[in-house]
Amino acid sequence: MSSSSLIFSTLCSASIFSLWQNRHKLFFRPDKNLTDTPEYENVPYKDIYIDNEHFNIHGWLMKSKTNKNKKIIVLSHGNAGNMSHRLHFVEFWEKYLLSYEYDLFMYDYAGYGNSYFKSNSVDHPTVQTSQQSLEMVIRYISQIYPSGVNLNSILLYGESIGAAITATVAAKILNHSNNTGKMFDKIVLQSGFSRMHDMIKHHCPFLTPMLWFLSDDLDVYKSLQKLNKNKEHIILMHSRIDEIIPFSMYEKLVPLATTILELQGGHNSTVLDEKVARIIMN
Repeated sequence: MSSSSLIFSTLCSASIFSLWQNRHKLFFRPDKNLTDTPEYENVPYKDIYIDNEHFNIHGWLMKSKTNKNKKIIVLSHGNAGNMSHRLHFVEFWEKYLLSYEYDLFMYDYAGYGNSYFKSNSVDHPTVQTSQQSLEMVIRYISQIYPSGVNLNSILLYGESIGAAITATVAAKILNHSNNTGKMFDKIVLQSGFSRMHDMIKHHCPFLTPMLWFLSDDLDVYKSLQKLNKNKEHIILMHSRIDEIIPFSMYEKLVPLATTILELQGGHNSTVLDEKVARIIMN
């Protein structure tokens, strides 16, 4: 190889590595401004702040009328905006899920909305900080939530990258648990991908050479294998016309699911209706 070719190859490798190092800024696009609250949907709510030495996580708690079952849905949103851009889910919950007496908890990952980092050394959300945010929420609900719910009363619901965060965190909790039976009420993954590496290959094929040397922080397939083995109730939902996450990634995960549903609409215009509610609650 000539010296010029070697220099070019080195520069290309360095550029690709730099892109990988900054991948979180490509994957996570937070908005710190909350544009509205559940009051927009005429739904009463309570601001919740969950604090530890690293983050302060902000969420909204919406209560069912009686919640005799003491169950709760935890929504982990996608990579862009913040929870105020998911008020359509509040509408969906109120219209179709409220009758099943599930409470609803929405939250923002650290770096989104009013959730923030305490250290100046971290200024942007990452896979790890987003996973840790969900872990904080689950810990709060299972230990402090006034209705006394436990893990098997929690329905984890993740959309888009939130589906990957949900699956990997659920698998991590399972790994660290002595529980040999089913842990969560249900795990619902809407419009999610199979692996982060698969998404990189699809959207950033020039980064593919780096994947041989780098671990996948969001390997949903591997996580679902663990959860499936533990008999968790896994619900997969995806639209065939999803323009961001290919339907083929959903098809990779289908053998590991308990229940599947083909959704209507695009990635950011998914139709959540009575049919979806019945699938989730059956």
